[in-house]
Amino acid sequence: MVRKNRLITDLLREIKNTRSRFVSLLVLSSLAVCFLSGLRATEPDMKRSADRYFDQQRLMDLHIVSTLGVTEEDVSALATQPGVARAGRPTRRAGGGGGLHRGRGGPH
Repeated sequence: MVRKNRLITDLLREIKNTRSRFVSLLVLSSLAVCFLSGLRATEPDMKRSADRYFDQQRLMDLHIVSTLGVTEEDVSALATQPGVARAGRPTRRAGGGGGLHRGRGGPH
């Protein structure tokens, strides 16, 4: 019991002697906890917003790259997958036109 009381007494003495350092560490820790909990709470909303934006802009959901190239047979096989609204080869123009695009009813 004596050791435990000595440890608590020493701890309280250190906090008392370095009060500003203790308070600043406490404030920084509480700010970090608040920031991280806010990020975790908003993550699902940010994902939904990004997915909605990608759908509105008709951006591709998936870009497939192959060292041997993608054949027309590969593109048609991907187009038959559930949830794929359009599959094609990418184009160089702005806005694209290739890639895989999910339909409105597809999984998100």
